[in-house]
Amino acid sequence: MRGITSFGSGKIDPLILIDGMESAANELARLQPDDISAFSVLKDAAASSLYGARGANGVILITTKTGKSGDTRFNVRLENSTSTNTENFRLADNITYMNLANEAALTRNPLAPLPYSQNKIDHTVAGDNPLLYPNNDWIGSLIKKYTNNQRFNLNLTGGGTKAQYYIAATANQDNGVLKTKASITLAIMLN
Repeated sequence: MRGITSFGSGKIDPLILIDGMESAANELARLQPDDISAFSVLKDAAASSLYGARGANGVILITTKTGKSGDTRFNVRLENSTSTNTENFRLADNITYMNLANEAALTRNPLAPLPYSQNKIDHTVAGDNPLLYPNNDWIGSLIKKYTNNQRFNLNLTGGGTKAQYYIAATANQDNGVLKTKASITLAIMLN
């Protein structure tokens, strides 16, 4: 597959064909792995000989599952995963920040006014009034140590000699590590 570093590549995206129809990369991203029957990648001469100039950057061929004659088959997949940051930022607490800001001001100009008074620093250290003298742990307030994600997929397939069906539904709950409300994505495929 040719990429952005390929010499003379005007359009760098490969040709994506889902069930023989040209599709965009975001349509490929929305396709659930459980709904894919076959996946092929053509590149270089093979892609160009079949698809001409449009296949010059490669071709991705995807075939989705279709209904099959026979009794109804019901498939379910449940998945749970845990995510965490590999490393969080380590920020200075408010007391360290105020002392360093004062030190930086005095380093530039020994007669400069201090950004933070010693009184404010002392009250913050003592924890007198958290509204007037806050000492916040922003990373701890904004980011969870870990999060759980759930994925649910079910599909039905079957039919007779004249008509077959394949019905699939997927629900994903992907929670980020930020302390916010979760979102659920639902996708349904009929074929």
